[in-house]
Amino acid sequence: MANQIPSADDLSRAFDELRKIHWGVDFSRYKAVISGPVKEVYEFEKDIHFGGQLKSRNRRKKRVGKRNLGIRRPFSISRARKHIRRLISCNSGQYPEYSDKFVTFTFAENITGLKEANEMWRKFMMRLNYHIGHALKYVSVVEFQKRGAVHYHAVFFNLPYINNDELAEIWSHGFIKINAIQHIQSIGAYVSKYLQKGVVDARLFNEKCYFTSRGLLKPITIRNPPSDLDFTCSDSIEYRLEETCILPFNKWTGWTVYKRYTRIK
Repeated sequence: MANQIPSADDLSRAFDELRKIHWGVDFSRYKAVISGPVKEVYEFEKDIHFGGQLKSRNRRKKRVGKRNLGIRRPFSISRARKHIRRLISCNSGQYPEYSDKFVTFTFAENITGLKEANEMWRKFMMRLNYHIGHALKYVSVVEFQKRGAVHYHAVFFNLPYINNDELAEIWSHGFIKINAIQHIQSIGAYVSKYLQKGVVDARLFNEKCYFTSRGLLKPITIRNPPSDLDFTCSDSIEYRLEETCILPFNKWTGWTVYKRYTRIK
């Protein structure tokens, strides 16, 4: 028995353990992402690695040509959408003394250049922070109007009451519209419907399509949770299942079962 030949499964487990020790790489078929009241659980068909970088003797330099950017664009859009939605879910309602506000900023002039518009947005945020007296927490997204002009949608998490005329004067470039977000269970999903339109615009190809303030709460990613897909976290928190679907097949993860839960208040 001492000379028993190890099975393929034993060798695979031993090799995985070696990679974990040598490169800090671990493997899992499960991932849970907690974004405030929203929990997303992924069950992958294949093991995926995390916590380190696999090394290969035949590593090739990344090509950043137009063709490669075009191939990666759908993945970048998907990541941006998820990140926007999760950031909003994490930070919404974190400042009870303020109500979340969804604000649209437009230019009176036909400002079509992104660099020019983004610089104007940056300076506006400096003026607004100074006027309010504290650093504002927000997520904003760039979008183009039909006439080609840039405008911005933003969610503010700690903006005190301010009327339209006062905010428009600070903005000083055109029109604004303020919407308070109240009595909406999943604010991230609701607002993201509006914010995500700009993310897919071809004019934002290889450009930054959204901006965030510093210090926002970020989603918590938990690798390798128990195989039970009703996994929540260490606390006893109840969730309600809102969505179940099979994500499109890809060569890295295979088929993926996706479930989205909402915390029960």
